[in-house]
Amino acid sequence: MIIMNQGNNDKLSITLSRLYSQDANDRVKAAGELGEIGTPDIAHKLLEVSYQDEASTVRQMAIQSYSEILGLDSLDEIIKSASTHFDDYVKLYSIMIMGRLGTKKVYQPLLDLLSTEDTKIQAAVIRSMIHIQTNEFAQDIFDLLKKSNETIIIRNCIEALSLWKFSEAINFIEENYFNVKQIDSELKTISAFYLSVFKKKYGIKFLEQNDVDQFVRVNINNITYKGGNGLLEASKLI
Repeated sequence: MIIMNQGNNDKLSITLSRLYSQDANDRVKAAGELGEIGTPDIAHKLLEVSYQDEASTVRQMAIQSYSEILGLDSLDEIIKSASTHFDDYVKLYSIMIMGRLGTKKVYQPLLDLLSTEDTKIQAAVIRSMIHIQTNEFAQDIFDLLKKSNETIIIRNCIEALSLWKFSEAINFIEENYFNVKQIDSELKTISAFYLSVFKKKYGIKFLEQNDVDQFVRVNINNITYKGGNGLLEASKLI
């Protein structure tokens, strides 16, 4: 047992030293490996790297591994990173992590981030909210849907409202997306999916008879559904 522990310590020490390698690719790999073998006493080093490394890819992996090691104990720093980090990609990673942590303590910070004018941040926040699997954000997402002109935001909002079975948006989605002739195929498809969730015949018919946008995918219980038949199957599970 002592020999095994010594071997683990040696591996951790070597991997930690690689976190400061001259090779950025090696630093990324080391940061990722530390998420698996790292211990709480070295987590602060990953947090430092997430701010100090010159390569964004290293910073992203470092913040992810920091959270993997500490779990909920990383929450305060993850929220701070999502809100104030100078690297937008690290912000996006941190928002994703907030969704994975799933605690109610991320609810208000996510809502605060949702109010930003940055489309990428908003889109990531919605996906994080979807991952948490709570409908507590439904009205806020519907409010955002009603004022957004960004395709990715509209698409993510409708997916979220579908998965949360938020019926108050039926008329709005019908009138502003599903019944509009000249509309992005992705928005048409996700709108049909939303309506199918509520057993609307025209939504179901669209998914059955039309060439739906293959980029529209929904994930339920870690299973991804796409295509007309796939989305129909998913709609029956909600």
